[in-house]
Amino acid sequence: IMAGSIYIAKLYWNPIQQPLGMAILMFVTIVIMSICIYLASIYFLQKYYPHYDIFGEIKFFYKSLVRR
Repeated sequence: IMAGSIYIAKLYWNPIQQPLGMAILMFVTIVIMSICIYLASIYFLQKYYPHYDIFGEIKFFYKSLVRR
């Protein structure tokens, strides 16, 4: 997600020579949107699958990141 948003920010910034603030704004917007989508997915998982262990999933994800 981060790499993609940086790429998009560069894409917006370089060709038209827009100010750097615009690129940063795009980057922040994309990051906030991705966080919101992630939180919404967790919320709906908890709502429709109450027995689903979301914290176990997060721990597993974190461990897999640390191992790399």
